[in-house]
Amino acid sequence: MKYEDYYKVLGVNRNADESEIKKAYRKLARQHHPDTNPTNKAEAEAKFKKLNEAYEVLSDPKKKAQYDHLGHRPHGSDFSPPPGFDFGGMSGNNDFASLFDLLFQSGQMGGQSQQAGSQRGFGGFGRNTPVKGQDLQSSLELSLEEAFNGSRRRLNLNGSSIEVKIPAGIREGQQIRLSGQGEISRFGGARGDLLLQVKLAKHTVFLLKGDNIESQVYISVKDAVFGGAKNIPTLSGKSIEIKIPAGIQGGQKLRLANMGWPKKPSGSGDHLVQIQIKIPKNLSDQEKALFAELKAFQETD
Repeated sequence: MKYEDYYKVLGVNRNADESEIKKAYRKLARQHHPDTNPTNKAEAEAKFKKLNEAYEVLSDPKKKAQYDHLGHRPHGSDFSPPPGFDFGGMSGNNDFASLFDLLFQSGQMGGQSQQAGSQRGFGGFGRNTPVKGQDLQSSLELSLEEAFNGSRRRLNLNGSSIEVKIPAGIREGQQIRLSGQGEISRFGGARGDLLLQVKLAKHTVFLLKGDNIESQVYISVKDAVFGGAKNIPTLSGKSIEIKIPAGIQGGQKLRLANMGWPKKPSGSGDHLVQIQIKIPKNLSDQEKALFAELKAFQETD
């Protein structure tokens, strides 16, 4: 058989840690995936298979230790197991087709038969046992309106357009799982999933605090003194009329009950509207005179 330098296949050095091995594998797997190389699919499939073999061995501490025990040789050179190699109870005269077969049919079988070992291999995972592909993670930024009301978003994944359903009331940090959109499985297993972690974009009008939504409304001095009414925009898209009580102070908050963020299993928070009093800048002479009269009256009160 030929020696396969799995470190060289993945382009990492022999003291690479688990995260470096995984990063290298994912990069090369995307690059050489048959679906992304339609004009040279046969060569891509061969490279992709070899990448999977290398990662299958180096990503598992037990398989990696067994592989490292074989020592280092030039990639592609003739190879036979060294004296004293642990065949896990099998005869050392087995005619293995490849180094990968050697590793998967030896070392961890204990007293099992060769037939059982060829199916189970290391830790119960062999070449004939389907293994689900790895899950992938990405982020998905949503507006507050999308997250509050629920929506649908189209994403281009793996060369296809996928419609993603966004549930109403989803929150920052929660995940949306897209089944079968992760990494391709090794050896016939199901494809992994794609986990989209939600990020909520900052809004120019609304602020989410816990279960409550906050916003501001500017009112005139007249409405602050005598009271009035204002239409308040909400995340639902509707405007709600709110009553302004006479004598309200700047910074005071009015509550729109049960119009905040959806709670689980039921109910909603509140929408809190903070009052801001708009002080007029360009006063007419008559207005200035009235304010001066008010000032004098308050000073003598």
